[in-house]
Amino acid sequence: MLKKLLSITPAVLLSCALLFTAAAAAETDGPAAYTAPAAEQETAALPEEVSVYATVYGEESPYLTAGSVPAFEITGSWTYTLVHEYVINNSGRSVAFNVRVETPLLDGRLPDYVTLDGEVFTPDAVSVETDARGHRTAVYTLDHIYGNQSVTLSQRYIINVSSLNYTFDRTNVPDEYTASEASLLNEYFLPGDGIDSDSSAVRTFTNNAIQGVTDPYQRARALFSAVNLFLTYEDDPAADQSAATVIARGTANCQGYANLYAACLRATGIAAKRQNGYLYLPQEHTTSEYVDPVTGSIKLNYLRHAWVEFYLPDTGWVTADPTFTYTFTINGAAQKFVDWSYFANIPPQRRYIFFREGSLDGETVNYSYSAAGGGGQNVSVNFNAYLQPGAHWEAFTDIEGHWAQGAVSYCVNNHLFNGVSRTSFAPDKPMTRAMFVTVTGRLYELLGGNIDSGARADFRDINNSDYYAPYLAWAVNNGLICGYGDGLFGPDDPVNREQMAKIISDFAAMMGQDVSVYEGALLNFTDGNRIAVWARAGVGWCSGNSIITGMPGNVFSPQTNATRAQVAAIMQRTALFFGANE
Repeated sequence: MLKKLLSITPAVLLSCALLFTAAAAAETDGPAAYTAPAAEQETAALPEEVSVYATVYGEESPYLTAGSVPAFEITGSWTYTLVHEYVINNSGRSVAFNVRVETPLLDGRLPDYVTLDGEVFTPDAVSVETDARGHRTAVYTLDHIYGNQSVTLSQRYIINVSSLNYTFDRTNVPDEYTASEASLLNEYFLPGDGIDSDSSAVRTFTNNAIQGVTDPYQRARALFSAVNLFLTYEDDPAADQSAATVIARGTANCQGYANLYAACLRATGIAAKRQNGYLYLPQEHTTSEYVDPVTGSIKLNYLRHAWVEFYLPDTGWVTADPTFTYTFTINGAAQKFVDWSYFANIPPQRRYIFFREGSLDGETVNYSYSAAGGGGQNVSVNFNAYLQPGAHWEAFTDIEGHWAQGAVSYCVNNHLFNGVSRTSFAPDKPMTRAMFVTVTGRLYELLGGNIDSGARADFRDINNSDYYAPYLAWAVNNGLICGYGDGLFGPDDPVNREQMAKIISDFAAMMGQDVSVYEGALLNFTDGNRIAVWARAGVGWCSGNSIITGMPGNVFSPQTNATRAQVAAIMQRTALFFGANE
């Protein structure tokens, strides 16, 4: 057994793609000598009425907006499709068997400025595991990957990204947390994961910065300024970005800035967490370096970013991004100034595309595979991320404008169908017997049924590892389909329209519908006499319930092979007939 770990943190992913000039400023002798400027005073008028938003993965959060006064209002919202792709490549000459891949997923616990409308995994993950902190991991198993071939795992998230205007009274933030807040926030006060709040250097730096200030909001401002002006941006992916190291070195990338700021906040008793994802600036990221000229997708590999959220008592989480500064040359000397627009503010010109709380180390792809035939396999994983404006539930390029586009989208969104490749659905390709029992089984699962994933049917031309094997066993056991005899099933043979109607009507009978009333019924199709006797009741039920409506010219075409598009339309109608969500 060969096992490998791939940490997806190459230089390009750690790059914050900063658009300001990180000119070198005069260096200090060390953190103990740093004196922070006095925190600027701010005035912010509260609106008479605002709406409070506090959600975690679609559910109300007990702590995101804990105060009695609304903490923020949403000032703008944009829908995007966040796409993560993992290409599992076997560049060797031999087959790699039993390939297992574990990839990180979008956190289940989302910040205030991101909501999730839905997600589509192609192919489906075998399982999704969630830990206590809301970190999710998808598990995939591939029977084999041939030499010099690859498999792409695609994860699409339909997200709404918002700009926020924080509306809390910044002059009246309580000094202490309530007991319930402190209990919920306990993990965000403690050192760990590069946030070295117990480091003596961090504590000295923190004390010098806050200079006796007790108000938590003003302390957060003072520390934001201190970190921002003390560090110099340097994107060295091999460099240690922990708070204790960057404070000694004086340079950091965005993760180092976030680690130090979060550590200082925790050191002074303010709950803080580091967030990871992407920072997209629509007005800035317009060149081909960031935007694919063909697809219009934003290349997120170059926009990887880390930032901080801190929690104010009786208020909630507040976003702050300490990496950005203004640099000016005055009298021949470069001087840095704090860009306060990145503190307690998410303006409409910025899109914080959240992915995961905590360290980039949590975004590690684990994979393993079995070697056979003396080796010769060389399995690797490549990662790519991009952003598409709008909601794109599927990535298929061959369904735009197709008559069944809506049905295909429905089936893909509800995990009834996958594409034949990452970019192709092949709507006009014939539907095979194996495909048909699979989507019928998935429809049964969508309607609340359970299928034994370990069940197998006894056919000579079926492998136990085939993706459709458990669905075929379910279909055979329930009398929905049978083999040809002599132990053969014919998984790759096409399904014709009368066979499809028969299977669908038998499924309906299994679900409690009385199909027998259609025995001997007259079929109002011009080619009704060509429909086999054994299929007539099925065609009658499907036609009578508008599941299968026939072809142009009022013909049924019973012996014509069913296409994937037709099956998608029929599966959508059947799902809705049995009460599935639209």
